[in-house]
Amino acid sequence: MSDNTTNCTNCEAQFDQESKFCPNCGQKNIEIKLRFKDFISEFISANFNLNSKIFISLKLSLFKPAFLAKEFLSGRRTKYIPPVRLFLFINLIYFFFLFLDVSNVGAVEVLDSNDTQNEAIATLHEDSLISNVLLEKERDSTLELNSIEQYLDNKMELFSTDAGMLKFKNNFKKYASTGMLILLPFIAFIFFLLFYKNSYYVEHLTFVISLQTSILLYGTLFIILGFFADSAWVIIIELLFIIVLTFLWTRNFYNLSIKRTLYKLLIFFFSYGVLIIIYLLFLLAMSIIFI
Repeated sequence: MSDNTTNCTNCEAQFDQESKFCPNCGQKNIEIKLRFKDFISEFISANFNLNSKIFISLKLSLFKPAFLAKEFLSGRRTKYIPPVRLFLFINLIYFFFLFLDVSNVGAVEVLDSNDTQNEAIATLHEDSLISNVLLEKERDSTLELNSIEQYLDNKMELFSTDAGMLKFKNNFKKYASTGMLILLPFIAFIFFLLFYKNSYYVEHLTFVISLQTSILLYGTLFIILGFFADSAWVIIIELLFIIVLTFLWTRNFYNLSIKRTLYKLLIFFFSYGVLIIIYLLFLLAMSIIFI
């Protein structure tokens, strides 16, 4: 064997030692003695699949989501994270920070461990007692004609307790993240109706996913800013900022005039507002039902 060749540690195929990957099995050409940085790199790559793709995709999501959507629709997809996958990743981060209660962090650190355990046991005990009461009432309600009214009374009684409110909040957090994904096809359908011009629904869906990913990214940044500044002003600035960016990105993606983009987006924001109201009512109903 010449000095310029090596054997693959995986399949033992012979190839040029300057090659980064084995041409036979595709394994990376690394030393047999694994260094610590190689170990960390392999671990992150295997568990999180983080590479240059995510940094390029995040950069474009922040500044050029319309371009990112066009690239994906044009077939240039290898160097980017798929839109749905990137959206799911950012969606989890956004809702993590959205429901992060910073005000309770210091209080939790001050609590003694025994007090914390006692509080947890008391909460579980209260939750168990409430569940037993609810079960008994639901059994009794089956004997009554007005079972729906009895069911609602039981839910409202449970909702008024601390354990019930805690369960409601947890339900709301859980369904809010999932509900955002369910909203995307409906938002894309509105775009499809407003901006249809010899195009397919999936093109609008791709743009909406990229647009929503960008909005969630900026939303996360504004949430973090709200931890250190007046939250009311942060929300106002965020809304204005998102509206302006949505206008610019939509105009860029569909190549429309300022006037046409403006009036179409006005119709969209009205429709979107109605959709959000329905969405929030659905979240509230689901969160209460599954207390």
